[in-house]
Amino acid sequence: MSYIGLDIGGTKIRAILYDDKIVKNVLVETDKDNFFKQINEIVKELFDDKVEGIGIGVPGSVKDGIVHRITHLSL
Repeated sequence: MSYIGLDIGGTKIRAILYDDKIVKNVLVETDKDNFFKQINEIVKELFDDKVEGIGIGVPGSVKDGIVHRITHLSL
């Protein structure tokens, strides 16, 4: 059982694949013009058949599981 964790910021996106330890670590500069494509590519890179879930941290406002605003990242 493994998990993907994403930490999304206005300047950098950090992602890890965790399976009792960090298996893989990705750090990229946030590309505000291609943000969603960038997230998709990172998840594809880390995803395997053992992934049970994905957690996402954002510096902003989340209500009922919906991100309403990401500080420092205007989309």
